Amino acid sequence: MLLTTSTRLASRLPSLTRSINRSFSVSSSTQLEKINELTVFGAGLMGAGIAQVAAMNGVKVVMTDVSEGALENGSVYNSQLSA
Repeated sequence: MLLTTSTRLASRLPSLTRSINRSFSVSSSTQLEKINELTVFGAGLMGAGIAQVAAMNGVKVVMTDVSEGALENGSVYNSQLSA
């Protein structure tokens, strides 16, 4: 069953990719705004990485998490990347 579902999905992948590309395309007349501030919800590996990349590119970042321990781990991870 899984193989059949995977094969069916793989056969639809090219059309799904085209649909996604159309959904996220930006016309040449669209003006993009610079992001100056960002709040990242979740200080796990992905959230900490997003916060790090944004901060390295001049964005003011606030990182938050429901767990103080996770927030501390995310901060430690970012300080290790910066070192």
